Amino acid sequence: MSLTYYEILNLDKNASADEIKKSYRKMAKECHPDRFQNNKEKEEEFKTINEAYETLSDPNLKFAYDSKSERENLDENRNVFFTQAGSFQDMFNMMAKSMPKKGTDSVRDVNVKFSRMYSKRYIKLKINSAEFKLDLAIKNKQHVVPGLGNKEDWATFPGNLIINVIITDIYRFRQLNNYDLIYSKNIDMSDFLNGISFTIKMPDNSSILIKHDFLNEPLELKAVPNVGMPIDEDGSQRGTLYIKYTVIGKF
Repeated sequence: MSLTYYEILNLDKNASADEIKKSYRKMAKECHPDRFQNNKEKEEEFKTINEAYETLSDPNLKFAYDSKSERENLDENRNVFFTQAGSFQDMFNMMAKSMPKKGTDSVRDVNVKFSRMYSKRYIKLKINSAEFKLDLAIKNKQHVVPGLGNKEDWATFPGNLIINVIITDIYRFRQLNNYDLIYSKNIDMSDFLNGISFTIKMPDNSSILIKHDFLNEPLELKAVPNVGMPIDEDGSQRGTLYIKYTVIGKF
């Protein structure tokens, strides 16, 4: 069974906002990527801690998360009862009619420029009178917000709000995962023999100077740390930019 966000941060469900922040800072510091470079396990742990904090630190997301957890516990207890009822088909049918029903999901498209995604990890949205932060780092660009969907007359509680993030401008970058980027660069034989120096213009209009000596460095992905997508809220911690070289011509 997967851990809840409260269990990930070693918190009681009734923890205050200050307790949530204090526990997050302590745990994030213990497994921060700067302390454990190239440690995938610690990197995933850091991302999980951030995901838990992002939900529990936002009052709207925390309310939606707690409501969803309570409904899931109710459903689990109800399933145990129905399993014990076994062959009592009539009882099952009667009880099923009175079960809470979730409303249909609502789908919204949100257009976001890649340059905006690169500058900060979150944007604030107001939908159906509810304000919440939208995490732009999620690679699949689809976000599910429990409890903000449609609530028809027959429904006991609302469905989910599904937000599709649509990137409206295109750069020569693609996302490897939530935080890392790949930049493709073609080189010829002269570049390979003599080395190469070039500038990459980033989505925020900053420039990065890249130098590569292929005779002394492997012809593989070149890693440029801390210039990828933002990891934390203010963008001070970032993922990695990988440069992928393709040799044009024959050796």
